[in-house]
Amino acid sequence: MLGNRIFTFSQFILERANRDVGSYYLNKLDQLQDTEVIGKLEELSNALNDLENKYWYEREGGRAHYALNMKIHEYPDLAKWARARGEDDLEDVNDEMMYEDWARYMEGTYEVHAEDYKQSFSWIKDVGAGGKSGGWLLIYPEATHDNIEDDASYQIEDYLNYINGDSDLELIKNLVSNPDIKELADMGLISADELENGQEAMKSRQDLLNWVNKELAELTEIKEDLAVITEEIERFREKAEDLFYDWITDIYS
Repeated sequence: MLGNRIFTFSQFILERANRDVGSYYLNKLDQLQDTEVIGKLEELSNALNDLENKYWYEREGGRAHYALNMKIHEYPDLAKWARARGEDDLEDVNDEMMYEDWARYMEGTYEVHAEDYKQSFSWIKDVGAGGKSGGWLLIYPEATHDNIEDDASYQIEDYLNYINGDSDLELIKNLVSNPDIKELADMGLISADELENGQEAMKSRQDLLNWVNKELAELTEIKEDLAVITEEIERFREKAEDLFYDWITDIYS
C-alpha cells in the first residue's frame, strides 16, 4: 500500500477534534441515527483514502502533493544519440555527454508538464519533480486533504452544536426522518424556541450535506484528472527514447 495512512471517518472525528469532543460527535451521530450524514461522511473519507493510497500522497514530505511515477527504465543508445547529433565517429562522444543531454531533455519535459497541467486543471496549484533520480512528478493541489478535513470538522460541529440535550436530540432525530417541523409547531408539540433551533439545525445539516457533495464532486474530478495524467505519462514513457533523439536532432541541426 502506497499511502502513508488510512483515513477513516471515525479516525477523522477523533483526530480532528480532541478525543473527548470527537467521542461526543460520534455518539451524537449514532444516537441521531442520521444514516444519510454518516453515509456521506464515510463516502468522503473513502474518497480521500483512495486518492492518498493510489497516488502516494505526501510521498516527499513538505507541501501536500500527489506523486506520480515518471521513471524511465530504459536509457538512450549511444550510437543512436550520436547519429541524432550528426556525429559519425563514436570516439568524438561519450556516455557522459549523452547523459547530460538526457538530463536536460527530462528537465525540460518536467517544465512543460508543469505549465501544461497548471493551465489545464484548475485544482492544481503547482507541479514539481521529486525522488533521488527525479523520476516522480509531484502535483500540489490547491486544497489539501488537511484543508478538507478542517472544513469537515467545522461543518460537523456546526450541525451537532444544535443538540444541547435529550429533547433537542429527539427533536432533530424526528426531523431527520420527518422534516415537516412547522406541522409539529402548529400542533403545539414543540415550543417556539424548539422550532427555531430545529429549523437552524436542519439548515446546518443541509449545509453539511451540500458541502460534502461539493467536495465529493471535486475529489472525483481530481481522481479522473490524475488518471488522465497517468495515462499521458505511460504514453510518454513508451516514446521517451525516440522523442529524445528527435529533440537532439532539432537542437543540433
